[in-house]
Amino acid sequence: MDKEPPLWDYKYRYIFVVLGVIFLLAVVCYPFYPKTAHSGSDSLSDCFIEAPRVPYYPQPQTYGALIEDLVECESGGNPDALGDNGRAHGVLQFHRPTFEQYAPLAGVINPDIWNEEQQRRTANYMISIGEICQWTCARIIGIDCP
Repeated sequence: MDKEPPLWDYKYRYIFVVLGVIFLLAVVCYPFYPKTAHSGSDSLSDCFIEAPRVPYYPQPQTYGALIEDLVECESGGNPDALGDNGRAHGVLQFHRPTFEQYAPLAGVINPDIWNEEQQRRTANYMISIGEICQWTCARIIGIDCP
C-alpha cells in the first residue's frame, strides 16, 4: 500500500519557497506601490536595498602650472623636504593638520602626507576653493594675498 507523500515533500518545496518569497515581497512592498497618500512613493525600487555608493569628488579646474610654481618655491621639487622646523612636509610643505583637514575633502583616501600625488591633489582642491594663501610662497610667485 503506497502512501500519499506529505504536503511538504521535496516535490512541493520549490513551489512553497517561490510563493513565500512572492508573499514576503508583496507584504513588504505593498505600502510603496501603488502610490498612496501615506507612503509618498510611486516605485517598487523603494523596497530594495541599494548598494552603498562610493563618494565621488570631482576635481574642478586643474591648476597644474600654479602648483608647479608652488612646488618649485616651497621645496625645489624635493619630495623629502622638511621645513618650518620639521612641521612642513614634502613637495608642497604641508603642515600635518592642514593636510589632514583638506585631503579627505579633495577625495584622498588614506591620506599620506609624504605622498606627492596626494599633496598635489589636495593643493589643487585648496586652490579651487580659494585657499592658495595658505602657502607662504603664494605671495612670492605673485598671488595677491591679504
